[in-house]
Amino acid sequence: MILADRLYISYEKEIERKPSLEESTTISFLVLVIFGSNKKSRATPSMAQGTMVPTLLVLLLAVCYATTVVHAKEWTVGDNKGWSFRVSGWERGKHIQSGDVLVFKYNPSMHNVVQVGKGDYNSCRVSGPSRTYTSGNDHIQLARGGKAFFICSLPGHCQQGMKIVVTA
Repeated sequence: MILADRLYISYEKEIERKPSLEESTTISFLVLVIFGSNKKSRATPSMAQGTMVPTLLVLLLAVCYATTVVHAKEWTVGDNKGWSFRVSGWERGKHIQSGDVLVFKYNPSMHNVVQVGKGDYNSCRVSGPSRTYTSGNDHIQLARGGKAFFICSLPGHCQQGMKIVVTA
């Protein structure tokens, strides 16, 4: 009986992102302005009723904005082959966005993942401080905009196509 060493299944999974501190602060400020300004005014009951509907609409919009869930995709690098030789070019034709997560699946005793700059990517060398991943199941969330470069830093692996560049 022959057993496969590993089987990688490619899938895309939606993950949720909570509002950032900046978004939460903006919403808190809006609520404070809306309700704080009403306390200082000398409005009569009829005037207060006239501002209630617009105030509630703004508040409803703020709540909807705060609870908006941003969907990001999880991309398994190399699909069913995982992070392996000749994976270079895997990213072509994929609509990868900032906030998406790249999943690198590989045998940690044989490979690693290093996030590098453009120069190190082109030369297949790690010359400066770089983030190295070694778990064999690395989840890396892409930052806002720009390019992200990844290589395997073990001798000869990058030269054999274990490198990708992703534009988010």
